[in-house]
Amino acid sequence: MSLRQFWTHSPPRAPQLLEVSVANSEGCQLDPSPLTNLPAQTGVGLGGLALVVSVRRRLTAPSWRSEGRLASAQLLPRFVTELTAIEISVEAAPHKGEFFLVDAGFLGNGRVSGIEIANEEKLIHPGMNVVSRPNGTPDQYPERPHLVHVPEKGGMPRDLEEFAGIWVVSEPLKQLFEQMDAEAFAFAACDFSLADGSPGPQYYLGNVLRRIDALDEAASRVRIKLDHNYQTGEDEQLYSLVGGASLVFKQDLVGDAHIFRQDRMGAPPICDRAMFDALSAVNFSGVRLRDVADI
Repeated sequence: MSLRQFWTHSPPRAPQLLEVSVANSEGCQLDPSPLTNLPAQTGVGLGGLALVVSVRRRLTAPSWRSEGRLASAQLLPRFVTELTAIEISVEAAPHKGEFFLVDAGFLGNGRVSGIEIANEEKLIHPGMNVVSRPNGTPDQYPERPHLVHVPEKGGMPRDLEEFAGIWVVSEPLKQLFEQMDAEAFAFAACDFSLADGSPGPQYYLGNVLRRIDALDEAASRVRIKLDHNYQTGEDEQLYSLVGGASLVFKQDLVGDAHIFRQDRMGAPPICDRAMFDALSAVNFSGVRLRDVADI
């Protein structure tokens, strides 16, 4: 049997050392360690299974300390003084390795990429303050975007850079994206000039267009806030990753999509395991992949 020991107060007696064991509805013993890592007041955890948590007072201890967060997760009563069996329904053991945030990683030490958009002002549409992300329209921009390398600013662009919220993507990375899930992306070809004026390698402004509302709120740990939509006159529920999160997505809603943006969430695009494996195999520079199960 796999056991996790921790201390808990049981007034008016001295603190108690407890044994915790976990079994499923068929009596098979399970590792209880995932339960001790659950954040307070969340439903994240072990996969919609009906489990039985058994807690037994083992001996008295002279001092108090905590090696887990099981009590704070409210899976057990605060005070336990005798053998207890509690049937609980919790979401599955962390869904690690299923979905990942995709964005451009930081260079570190204050370094930045040395690229600029030479004709940025001409690409901004009337009434806008910044260049819009590519939307797939052939003539979206008044003229072809022109990237330039400024060595005084930084080094040559990596396979993936980000400029004012827009991806700057190399030819090899674009090809992989389109091979995996062409319908999800929009790209706009750029001219690229090196510092001496000679042409550089081919780059594109890029964007993930696909949006899906596939978040499993009940199984996720995420901040939810309301924002008033003045066009509809209604409050909208928005998701925030500020302060950390653990996200679970409904596979039936994601379907065959390899990359998407979660609707109403201000976060980088999210890819599935197949896209993650493809990107990792080539080891593109600048591509940062973070497991959404532990952000």
